[in-house]
Amino acid sequence: QELGDRRLAGQALDCLGSAHGFLDQYQRAIEYHEQALVIAQEIGDKILRGAALIHLGHVYNLLGQYPKAIECYEQALVIAREFGDRRGEAYTHYSLGLIQEEVGQADQAVREFQEALTLYEAVELDQNAQAVREHLRELGHTVD
Repeated sequence: QELGDRRLAGQALDCLGSAHGFLDQYQRAIEYHEQALVIAQEIGDKILRGAALIHLGHVYNLLGQYPKAIECYEQALVIAREFGDRRGEAYTHYSLGLIQEEVGQADQAVREFQEALTLYEAVELDQNAQAVREHLRELGHTVD
């Protein structure tokens, strides 16, 4: 902030939010992620905005505030698609699938997981793809 580098300040705030999330200090994490979002919006940095939205969605998911988490993830998904970020898109679909699974929306969870699996396989993230396959199996779907 002293250097006047808004982008770097936004990234630092987003990282601080993630650190507080790891420490189970969720309200503080939300505050930092939201500050990063404000900066991202002010400077027009969609990549920072997408990252902050994913991280904010994760915190809301941990708090069981699923509608807020879904809203964040859906906004992040639009940004990931816009930039062709297939890894970010896959992670976001996977995160949405976890929420749908948690709230008992098995059909929607399966759709999200299948989309995540396709994207993870396309970018050759085998470990991530395997985690998605496990969730699909748990929901009673066979996976090739």
